[in-house]
Amino acid sequence: IVRQTEAKLRLRGVGSGYFEGAGQKESSEPLQLCISCTSQEGYKTAVKGVEELLNRVYEEYRQFCRENQKPVPDLQINFTENQLVYSSRATFTGGAAADDDEGDASSKDKRKGKARATKREPVKTSDGAIDRGEPGPNAPPVHEIEKYIDERNEARRANNFPEADRIRQLLHSRGVALMDEPGGRGKGAEVTTWRYWRD
Repeated sequence: IVRQTEAKLRLRGVGSGYFEGAGQKESSEPLQLCISCTSQEGYKTAVKGVEELLNRVYEEYRQFCRENQKPVPDLQINFTENQLVYSSRATFTGGAAADDDEGDASSKDKRKGKARATKREPVKTSDGAIDRGEPGPNAPPVHEIEKYIDERNEARRANNFPEADRIRQLLHSRGVALMDEPGGRGKGAEVTTWRYWRD
């Protein structure tokens, strides 16, 4: 699925083994598979592939239960979307990849040898500007977002990850999602892109 679509798949929640945030703990939410992708077509293909895979696994497990005289559970996929939306607000000047920032989890991938520094272009409008979405009612102005990104980048460079996570969470609570370039080095605006999001 990942090779076909360039989507990012991540297990989160209880029992996932995925540790996030400054506390490096599993989320207390139920186990879930998260899919993110920089293209709508790739996202739809990844979702379809995951649904087919899960349905096959569920059917194999039902068959196993029947063959072993165990109760057959009612397994079903609970699908929800948290769409991140783009809009034209600033001109794109770097090559930042869209890598969802969930508390700097890339260090886990590096330990497992999974990290790849791939650069993917963000969605742009016809005039070449980054499509960042429409700001929500609580969204800060662009200059404030960029100031927070620089402050967060400085905190990360100083290994002050609790402060970096605090800033990311503050922006997230105000309707701004951050994406860090894998292995990116440089100024905040060069290694971190952002977009507005809504529920």
